[in-house]
Amino acid sequence: MFMNDSNFMKRTFVLLTAAVLLAACSKNEPDPIRYPEGTGALALNVGCTPEVAAVTRAGEVPLPDGITVPDGMDLRMRIVSTTTGTPFDRVWARVREYNPRQDLMPEADYRITVFSTSQWVGAENVDNIPEGENKPYFEGVTNTRVVARQQTPVTIAARLANTIVRIDFTERFRNYFPNGARFTLTTAAGNKFEVGYSAEDHTVAETYWYVRPKRFTIAGLAVKQLPSSTADAEVVRFAEVVNETPAARTLYTYKFDVSGVGDTGEVIITLNENPVATETVDTELNDDAIL
Repeated sequence: MFMNDSNFMKRTFVLLTAAVLLAACSKNEPDPIRYPEGTGALALNVGCTPEVAAVTRAGEVPLPDGITVPDGMDLRMRIVSTTTGTPFDRVWARVREYNPRQDLMPEADYRITVFSTSQWVGAENVDNIPEGENKPYFEGVTNTRVVARQQTPVTIAARLANTIVRIDFTERFRNYFPNGARFTLTTAAGNKFEVGYSAEDHTVAETYWYVRPKRFTIAGLAVKQLPSSTADAEVVRFAEVVNETPAARTLYTYKFDVSGVGDTGEVIITLNENPVATETVDTELNDDAIL
């Protein structure tokens, strides 16, 4: 039995079309990685943890507003061999630039570090951590072994390495010391960061200082109301508030408040809403003081 020419042509066309589609699909599939003998690669998944601990509070809180948490795949990356006799030390400008088809690695043990600055800091040595206003430093480290002819999956969580400090003043404090205040945060590195307000403007900038997790102090002065048109306003100098052992990835908010209207006044210093120090103001607060 013979097929007519029309049916034969139709079937031939269908078969040819299927063959072309199959070939096209095959071309779209990635070729398997051809590892040279004794080499492998990594399958990287990197993210940044956006939360920090808040002293005296349960759980964690988000990073302060205005801080951009970097995309983990945009962090810089350094990979160093920890196997004796296998030299390997490379840096990538971004994690996503690592190419498992090209960046093949000898079978060995490796230490992988991701970091958010242009130069590797090494947060294990806290003296290397940068400090400044709204300057968070993220770093993540892990160890892994690359196995020959395999892609080794690696997940890294980069965390904030700094301690965060904020200084604030309640409205009552600013009204009792209306002629300005100036306080200084001094870090173990010797850096000094100032915060305060003036007689003309009581606005206090919502500034977060990112510092090394080492001893820091807060000290300053505030100026009272004018007692009369002929006398100078009294300047009150406050004793240092000291934090000997601050923790990394932790937010410390120090707030200055005033209490005791009609009696000897006290300046109450709170840390994340819990009192940590009290200082008596030498003169009485007047009943008509604006608080």
